Amino acid sequence: MPKGVYVRSPEIRAKMRVAMRGNIRGLGYKHTPEARAKISAATRGEKHPRWNGGRCLHSKGYVQLASPTHPRAHFNGYVYEHRLVMEAHMGRVLLSTEEVHHGPGGRGDNRIENLALCQNADSHKAIHSGEIYLPW
Repeated sequence: MPKGVYVRSPEIRAKMRVAMRGNIRGLGYKHTPEARAKISAATRGEKHPRWNGGRCLHSKGYVQLASPTHPRAHFNGYVYEHRLVMEAHMGRVLLSTEEVHHGPGGRGDNRIENLALCQNADSHKAIHSGEIYLPW
């Protein structure tokens, strides 16, 4: 046998074949569905190392809160905080046509004093165009 060549026994080769079964080109390790479910459950929500209390910042500057049971939650279980604040103030869930306008405090300021409820997209556009005046 040439120097540096490692020959595996038939038992070891059989174990390797079983371990690598189902892998694409033999790269990596393919977990069973049960193992994937355990891994996923172990790193969700508060157990995740980057968990920050269920708050995250949307790319457009809106604050989102984790609320997976909300009727208007996104696919990831988050809802815009300004909608939740307005719903708490109104005492009901907002309609899908209703929009919340942010005042001069900006998108990150979700105090009720900085928010205005618009009945539809047209009234929201009217605020931005100056047709409707809001005395902030």
